[in-house]
Amino acid sequence: MTGRRQAELDTAVAQIDGNAVGLFGDISSLDDLDTLYARTKAERRRIDVLFANAALGEFVPLGEISPEHFDHTFNVNVRGTSHGPA
Repeated sequence: MTGRRQAELDTAVAQIDGNAVGLFGDISSLDDLDTLYARTKAERRRIDVLFANAALGEFVPLGEISPEHFDHTFNVNVRGTSHGPA
């Protein structure tokens, strides 16, 4: 399990009965996703369930959308959920 808020991540892992592991990370960061895949492989684990619950949206007039705004929205909503192991 991965998440951006450590306290909530720790709580969720503790509530799962079994062999769950929590890894702090941000789905919009390709480095964090690569770390998730590398750790999974290094610990000889597998990903049993993949559920992406990250998304965001902000209303911005067309003429005011900055490259930074676009990149952040795209990275969270698309790139992070479609990036596979490096």
